[in-house]
Amino acid sequence: MLPAAWPSSIHRCVLAVCVVATLVGAAAVARIDPACPLDASLPASEVFIAYVGEVRETTQDGRTVRLGPIRPLALIRQGKLFATDGRIMGEGMRLWNVRSPEAPPLILRNVSSFLDRMGEDHCVYAAEVKIKEIPLWTLLASKSLKQIFRQPRSEDVSFFRMRNDSCVDQGDYELSKKPPCTRPQLLAVSDIDRDGVSEYWATQPYTWDTGITVWKPVGRDLIRLLEVCSGCSD
Repeated sequence: MLPAAWPSSIHRCVLAVCVVATLVGAAAVARIDPACPLDASLPASEVFIAYVGEVRETTQDGRTVRLGPIRPLALIRQGKLFATDGRIMGEGMRLWNVRSPEAPPLILRNVSSFLDRMGEDHCVYAAEVKIKEIPLWTLLASKSLKQIFRQPRSEDVSFFRMRNDSCVDQGDYELSKKPPCTRPQLLAVSDIDRDGVSEYWATQPYTWDTGITVWKPVGRDLIRLLEVCSGCSD
């Protein structure tokens, strides 16, 4: 889903670093919308990438839906990135932190879906995990990918900032109390296609929300391989 520049009707977190709770035991119950069924049949050769977003609530057609913090980001298929809506998520699916692949995996539960009618109709999928607190924007993978992903080094951060110096004014504020603008935060570095040229996974701030964009250098520029902003529409 490509990002849009309109405000979401639900709570936003626009800080670069934040912690979200899975709200275990909250009153709302995760459910599957009949219009948005699951298809938990991820081929063994593919890898599902998710990220930790916010716990959100949205109301449509008089019904309030709670979305867990685990949100879909991408599929890795034959060394390439593809967009995914997340229908392949399933109860009990295991996800590893791409920056800590040797840590125990997180186990998905309360997978939910609903038909989002904001803009063009589209299905939204989300899930929870048993751990109560996970750093916002943590990247997760359906396989341990220690040979593909790594934590950003100082030289990675410098390289990225030299090619992406954007800084976005986020949210509502009084002109006399303008907060500092928000810069993209480099989350992880990968080499998915093993060509020796890194991909840069970073937050992407917008006026009313924050998404994730995957970049790859071409010459002296960065090109977008994939961008997702779930909160820009749901």
